[in-house]
Amino acid sequence: MIDEIENLKASRPDERPPVFGRTVLVAINGPGDCLETLQRIRTAWLVVAKLGRWCDEELGDWPPLDECLRLFPPWFLRETEKEPEFEIDNWFDDIHDRNWIWWSSACVGSTIKIDIAADSLPLSLWTIEFVILKAKGSPIYTGDWIHSDAVSAAIGS
Repeated sequence: MIDEIENLKASRPDERPPVFGRTVLVAINGPGDCLETLQRIRTAWLVVAKLGRWCDEELGDWPPLDECLRLFPPWFLRETEKEPEFEIDNWFDDIHDRNWIWWSSACVGSTIKIDIAADSLPLSLWTIEFVILKAKGSPIYTGDWIHSDAVSAAIGS
């Protein structure tokens, strides 16, 4: 089993994820730089990785939603407090039911590159996109895995 928690520390933008690799490219919208925004995304996703997925053997029962929310960093809680309750409920259901894990992340120039290792296709990446938006980033490419040399071409710059 690939350890998603360990993968959060990995910066291997040119190593293709096993099985079905996907890439999400992120532009920086808010204050801070690429590394700062990536760190915010990683800290929130670390909570998700620790909660696990439905298919993780050692998962057990998830705590109630309010207990799970308390695990997230304060910036994330501030950014989500105005979301409708059903949106947060749907997000939690989908992070639990996802068929992919974080593979790697890196700053490539001023763009964040997050690579995903999927168990199968099709897949939805809206759960990571939700975190990206809350971290003041903007997903600008979501698709097949790309090498870091292709980032500029993928975003049209």
